[in-house]
Amino acid sequence: MTTPQLAIAKVNFSAVLFRKEPTPLTRPQIDSFHTLLSDAISKCSPANVQKCKRWILDHLCASPARVAALGKYLVALSSSMTGDAAVGVRRPSAKRRQLHILYVLNDAIYHTSSRQHNAGFAKEIEGSLPSLFRQAASFQNSPKHMSKLGNLLSLWDDERYFSPDLVQDLRDILRAGPQSLTAAQTTTDDAKASSGQASGARSGREAPYLLPSMHGDPRLSWYDLPAANWLPHLTPNSTKPMHPDMIKPLQLASGPADKALAQAVKDLLRDVESIYSKEATGDKDQLVDLNEMGEQVIIDEITGDIIGGTTYYGWSRGFCEKMKQRKKNAKLGPTSRGRERSQASSRSRSPLQAAKIVPRQPEPGPQPKSQSWPEP
Repeated sequence: MTTPQLAIAKVNFSAVLFRKEPTPLTRPQIDSFHTLLSDAISKCSPANVQKCKRWILDHLCASPARVAALGKYLVALSSSMTGDAAVGVRRPSAKRRQLHILYVLNDAIYHTSSRQHNAGFAKEIEGSLPSLFRQAASFQNSPKHMSKLGNLLSLWDDERYFSPDLVQDLRDILRAGPQSLTAAQTTTDDAKASSGQASGARSGREAPYLLPSMHGDPRLSWYDLPAANWLPHLTPNSTKPMHPDMIKPLQLASGPADKALAQAVKDLLRDVESIYSKEATGDKDQLVDLNEMGEQVIIDEITGDIIGGTTYYGWSRGFCEKMKQRKKNAKLGPTSRGRERSQASSRSRSPLQAAKIVPRQPEPGPQPKSQSWPEP
């Protein structure tokens, strides 16, 4: 099951891979990694683990930032498996899949540390190991599963992949079992609450929304840039193709955003919160209803007119109405103009048709004299 946290982690992981560290990866290459990882997690065979490890060695080990991003993504992936019930799908249980994630990491750690004698991968990935072990050890009454985790830690301790302090912390997590995950979540919630109180006490007003100087990464190809970079090259009602070489990141005036843009961002965040939050009920002052197409509309209580809401097409209601009006004008425009021209021409011809046209007679005048020649 894809959670919002997993979707965000996947986007962040892809963003790191698109950078030139040392060379940017393409989208098919990133998709191939997710396929290999999914195969290794679903069926932890030596062949699947070797393929996934080889991809990690070829594309991630040279960049510490990519290794750290991999660890964060695996934490989000493992967290999404907790309580994941596979309905109608034959696949391993959540605890086995979380264990397989650690097995894939173990193979990559062994290759980099023992064969390549490079401790960089293990150093960058160790920050994600406590969270991975908390999630893997959160299952009750699983002695065989806990024994496998303990054997993995014993191997790491014997091979000196990590410091003894880190290995001891991971052993403590295993001994605590499900309580370690509960304690970590409580600590995280307390930290968020304290940070929220501190930010509220620090300032009575919200921090302003700031615009960056550029929207998009100039190192990326045109097809990897945000969709907003296409807007300057789209011509309404035109079939003229865009030139990929001209699609560049947008240059913005950095600084505080105007009120309209800030309000649009707030509305978007509120809509997203209403999707994933069970407590969100929307604005109580607005009358929300469903129309015949199942669209959520906001109705004016006095006039009964639709003043807002979502649309079936996925666009804003104002944009859809604008496009419909433009299409309507395009249909009525040529017909009405042709009718006006025909009426104008008929009005201009009507006086001529009513009048009798009489041919003009030549005026009387002196007739030319015929010239006579004398006879011989």
